[in-house]
Amino acid sequence: MKKYIVIFIALAFSVIANAQNELQMIGNTIPAVQDTFFGIKLGSGQTEESINAAIGNKGTFFSDHVVSFGKLITYKDIDFAGKKCDYCDFHVTGKGQFYKLNFYISLSDNNLEDSESADESYESFRSKLASKYGERREITDENEKQVFYVGSNGICLRLSSRRIQSNGGQYRRYVTLNYFDRKINDNLDTQNLDEL
Repeated sequence: MKKYIVIFIALAFSVIANAQNELQMIGNTIPAVQDTFFGIKLGSGQTEESINAAIGNKGTFFSDHVVSFGKLITYKDIDFAGKKCDYCDFHVTGKGQFYKLNFYISLSDNNLEDSESADESYESFRSKLASKYGERREITDENEKQVFYVGSNGICLRLSSRRIQSNGGQYRRYVTLNYFDRKINDNLDTQNLDEL
């Protein structure tokens, strides 16, 4: 009986150590994730006009929408990190805080060349991020692969390549870079839950 207890305890410690390693690979903070884009900093007060001025000729204004937490300002054909991104979303709270930025590369799903281009873009970004912030474990399922970084400055970064159905019913591949201020984002999520 004593032998089984020792084996059980050793197995439990092994499982705990594995779980801790997995958590460290996913959520370990790194010194800092980039927080300034086109000269504007996540967490700072911004208006549509100040964002337009910062973008200048690096992209083309596409749309703005009032959303549940404030305003979503979208640009198209924007240059970022050596790639031409199809769209870029700036999220600003109702109080004018710039808290989230999403870059998208959109490709068709039924074209082998586009599929290879999506893989190349994802791997190129992943390699650059690994050089800058260190390797992270990739999380995958049948339609998505992603890596996630948490900076000591409270900025989070998610790189993903996913296959999803568009509003028109066609499947597309999206390579995305999502940067967000964790504290502001969490506060907005809490406000949303409080409404339930």
